[in-house]
Amino acid sequence: MRKVKWRWKGKIIEEVKEFTYLGYKLQRNGGQDAQVKDRVRKAGAVIRQVWGIGKRRFGGDWEKRIWLCERLVGTVMEFGAEIWGWRERREVEAMQERWVRWTLGVDWCTPGYMVREEIGKDKFRLKAGKRAVGFERKLEEGRGGSLARKCWEEMKKRVGEGGELSGWEEKRKEFFEERGKGVGEMEERRRRGEEVYEGWEQRDREMQKEERWGRIRESRYNRWYGEVKEEGVPAYLKKGWGESRWRRVMRFRLNNEMRGARYWEEEEKRRCRICGGGGDLGTCARGVYGGSGRGKLVGKNGGDSDERGRGGMVDERDRRQKEEGRGGGGRRREGIRRRNGSMIVECGECMMEPGAEEVVR
Repeated sequence: MRKVKWRWKGKIIEEVKEFTYLGYKLQRNGGQDAQVKDRVRKAGAVIRQVWGIGKRRFGGDWEKRIWLCERLVGTVMEFGAEIWGWRERREVEAMQERWVRWTLGVDWCTPGYMVREEIGKDKFRLKAGKRAVGFERKLEEGRGGSLARKCWEEMKKRVGEGGELSGWEEKRKEFFEERGKGVGEMEERRRRGEEVYEGWEQRDREMQKEERWGRIRESRYNRWYGEVKEEGVPAYLKKGWGESRWRRVMRFRLNNEMRGARYWEEEEKRRCRICGGGGDLGTCARGVYGGSGRGKLVGKNGGDSDERGRGGMVDERDRRQKEEGRGGGGRRREGIRRRNGSMIVECGECMMEPGAEEVVR
């Protein structure tokens, strides 16, 4: 391929693969990957500062802390979405999941689709799509730069005549068609003076919900979550509890405290430290809650005791006494109990002790 020399006023102009103009990285091949990676990198630098601010300012109010991240981190990341927002970007979605997991205090390996379902949060692609569609509305109304409006008119003409579309225009076409809006039909509605963009947001949310629940049903990490989760945000997140309390329940619901959830580890590492892991490996927890370290955690059906999110506390000392025959004799009552206002769960193959549970749904 022969190299072409570009000149301006007698001087040779350097040819580059990408350059930055008004904060946006333009690439020689017309792609937007460089801009997206740059936004993700800058958002990662901001999130470390925002997390500490949210922790100090809002404490256990998870909604306000998520809101703060959206306003400070999200706005950094969505810069230029008017151009690149026509398709879902994996790096962008991963960054949003990172700050949500960090704020809620769940494990890094918790599936993002499960966390979003728990708190009722949409993918970032919806916000980016809103900016892209909003920019089109602006151009359609005659606002914006003259060069942008001219490009917009040329694109509409190609769509109307069925001409060849660029890569960017193909992504825009796929965006609307996936949400039940053909670009040809949209141009016809525009010529008749009818609303063009109505309904795409609702369809996007429906697509996200179908995607989330399809993955939840097939999840190997948390097999029981689909039986627990109901419509909307769970009631325990609306009760105004302190951070340690709602976080504990959330970690159980999302299976963070279950050894069996870590299906990628060796079988021996997934066994319960208390009962040896007989039966379903997903029924055992993997830690000790509270500073005293007296309570052992395990869950029933892979959750925070049972499917309804019930919990209690069992003292390890009492457990040893029962095993040694000093706790009243007879068969050990493996159940879920409440003591000293704390909630913790015993063995997954346990029996619920009547009247000892607290419903936290």
